[in-house]
Amino acid sequence: MFGRKYDFLKRKCDGLEQRINELDRVYAMLLERHKTLAGKVKALSDHLGVSFIDVGFTTIGGKKYDTQSQTKPADLKAYQEAPRSV
Repeated sequence: MFGRKYDFLKRKCDGLEQRINELDRVYAMLLERHKTLAGKVKALSDHLGVSFIDVGFTTIGGKKYDTQSQTKPADLKAYQEAPRSV
């Protein structure tokens, strides 16, 4: 009786261990992608001369602007609407 319960619990634990290992691999892959994307965003922001502080906020010339608001300062609006060459 205890042998069957032990076998059942052992299989469950083995299955959970496999899932945990798979999640660890996925987490490591996502972390690596995050680092790659963060590096690309940093390189792009350095190239454009803009630093991204938070989602929804942009710093231009030391001034912090809310990019989500409907009313934008003239210099931020002009910067965002300026043509860019890539």
